[in-house]
Amino acid sequence: MTARRVEQLLWLTTFAVIAAGGAGAIVMQQPLGAVAATLPPRAPPRVVASSRTAEGRLRAILAGDLFRRERGAVHATVSALPRSTPGPPALPKPPLVLRGLVGGPPWNAILDGVPGHDGGFVVRAGDSVAGLKIRSVRRDGATIRGMDTTWILRLGRAP
Repeated sequence: MTARRVEQLLWLTTFAVIAAGGAGAIVMQQPLGAVAATLPPRAPPRVVASSRTAEGRLRAILAGDLFRRERGAVHATVSALPRSTPGPPALPKPPLVLRGLVGGPPWNAILDGVPGHDGGFVVRAGDSVAGLKIRSVRRDGATIRGMDTTWILRLGRAP
């Protein structure tokens, strides 16, 4: 294709997109009366007596739900409401082991048991890996935080 032919195709495509958008905007416009005629009639708002108990407050909230289409009373009782359920079980904490230390200040640590990594994994202070933050690496051990736990690792021993 020549450059002129490509330019013509691009212009044609641009005009087609603009025309389609304009036609869609014209079709989308409806008179306000037509939209109002399709909506269901509104129910008068209910006045709910306020109560100082938690059950009374809950009933008042359920009766005044603005997002329900019919805006009527809820057909559920307070006893039928779901009870709080426990969250998902916590993930098991990985068995981290400090296998070695490399270098001199700054030190690097070789860790075993890092989730998602087979074998040893080399880290240094400030690194983040698999949701674990390496807080410090010293010549005698490392401190790692994550999963609501702090590991203080010594060379060759599990926490």
